[in-house]
Amino acid sequence: MSSPSEIVRSVKGRLQYLIRDSIPNAFRRNYHIQSTGEANSSVLGQYVAGQAEKHPLADDGVQARFQALQFHDEAVDLSKPTIGTYGQFLNSLQIVVENTENWHEVREHHLQRVRDVIVRACEKKQWRLSRIGLVSDHIHVLLGAGVTEAPQSVALSLMNNVAFVYDMKRILKFSCYVGTFGGYDRGAVRKHEQRVAGSAGASPEPRPKEEE
Repeated sequence: MSSPSEIVRSVKGRLQYLIRDSIPNAFRRNYHIQSTGEANSSVLGQYVAGQAEKHPLADDGVQARFQALQFHDEAVDLSKPTIGTYGQFLNSLQIVVENTENWHEVREHHLQRVRDVIVRACEKKQWRLSRIGLVSDHIHVLLGAGVTEAPQSVALSLMNNVAFVYDMKRILKFSCYVGTFGGYDRGAVRKHEQRVAGSAGASPEPRPKEEE
């Protein structure tokens, strides 16, 4: 999986190659990248915030433990682009990792360490961590990564940090979910595409008849 910056360089390089004779330097170094998903940042934030309620446990004490371990940094807005060296970009990711063999972790000490190790990893990597939805058998993480970082590498880094809590034992499944999101969802993108297509295919309005 490529990083957003690698994709931009590849596209610009290919286009520049095609028009190199007529326009030797067609593109500036600056660019803007906007990530989207099926749900926008507001909807996804509410979804991750409700993970503890969505996966209730029979023991009220354990349930209260999970409620207390949820993480949210209100100062982080993953719908807004970051200004970098070459322009604006938004590389907001939803990462979901699951425990292997349907194993459930309910020990407070281990859960606290898992949450803390994710927070520290994001601080070290300078990822903008918005939420951690921590439940007994899986974890949701919402963060903003750098424009030079591939989503897959971000997810693998977090998985390795969680495994460190368990002495690098196989606690997580080898697979994970990684999706992008932003201030707009794909529904808004599709509506824009329909409007553009409709404008392109519309018949020109008839000219009014001249008075005789």
